[in-house]
Amino acid sequence: MISGASLCYNQNKIGTFANAWNKYQLDSPFDLSMGENLIVMVERNYGGGGSDSAAGGGSGGAGIHSTLIYDTHLTWWASNNPPTGNNNNTPGLRPNLRLYYTNSDLTPSSLPFTEDWASGSFATNQWTKESSNWVVTSTGYPTPSASFDWSPQSQNYSSALTSHDFDATGMSSVEFSFDLFLDNDNDSVENVMSWQIWNGNTWITLGSYSSLNGDLPWTHYSYDVSAHASNRIFKIRYLASGEQTFHINKWLIDNIYLGPTSSGLGQVTNLVISKIGTSVNLDWSAVPGASWYRIYDSQSPNGPFIPRGSIPSQYLGTNLGGAVHSKRFYRVTAGNGPMPSGPRLDNTSVSSPNLISQPNIKTNPNLNQSKPSKGLGPN
Repeated sequence: MISGASLCYNQNKIGTFANAWNKYQLDSPFDLSMGENLIVMVERNYGGGGSDSAAGGGSGGAGIHSTLIYDTHLTWWASNNPPTGNNNNTPGLRPNLRLYYTNSDLTPSSLPFTEDWASGSFATNQWTKESSNWVVTSTGYPTPSASFDWSPQSQNYSSALTSHDFDATGMSSVEFSFDLFLDNDNDSVENVMSWQIWNGNTWITLGSYSSLNGDLPWTHYSYDVSAHASNRIFKIRYLASGEQTFHINKWLIDNIYLGPTSSGLGQVTNLVISKIGTSVNLDWSAVPGASWYRIYDSQSPNGPFIPRGSIPSQYLGTNLGGAVHSKRFYRVTAGNGPMPSGPRLDNTSVSSPNLISQPNIKTNPNLNQSKPSKGLGPN
């Protein structure tokens, strides 16, 4: 009967309180993932022989009060020995049973914080998922990443992946950035991914992407969330919702950053501009401490210089492609912290929802070529 079960409590308990909750702190913890079932088995010793009267809730077996809720529980009984086999009674009542937990780590995480899912687990940085659709998957940017998968199927659903608390007390500015990807299946059925921040009182939606816009390649989002996070305890979450999960393949989330807003390190040195065919190529010397570079151009050496986009620090140059003008002046600056909002120039599709409209790329061949076959699905 108890094969495969975990023993969580093994103490003598003398006396119970009538018409009140009787509280037992378990001896051993147990893991319960979202979407899994929990069977609680309670063994009671009444100091005498087992009988159907005691096990069925008679005066000899009273101890757990039940209410008139059907879809029952099972009881086993035996005289002098532990019960075995199928000699059970199925009373038409369900016992009043509740579980509670205490958090062993109440300390908020400090900033800066980065999440690349390298551990392969949500538990490492104390993420909480509301359904088993959320998994850490072997694909990512780079691998791995957090995924909201179409399976198990749900309709008219809402499921969140929520962070642990973060402590931004003493910080005047906070930046939030991440990369998002959607492999869609049906552009006519709406499923949405939203990202939100908890300011201590309410969830505030910072942005969202709808599957009605089609597939989304890896796209970078960056927000200054100082108004909602600075000098307080806060947290973030990703909320997947929509009509039917069957009509997406998967959402992917990677490279989450929470920390001070980007700071500039000044202009680069040894900037070299060259023309290769119809393309313009820029090269420069590395700036110590830089995590990104931002490229500007202008028709005049005195400006104004317009930002063309950014690249991460491992690139010490970039090819600006074939859009060559008769005359252009370039400036490159370095910075650290999260990459600024706007396009990236390292062959990565990146946008800020505050600046650049999200593209409709329903026919992107690179995304559609490996989509799984799931049949016709629900109506």
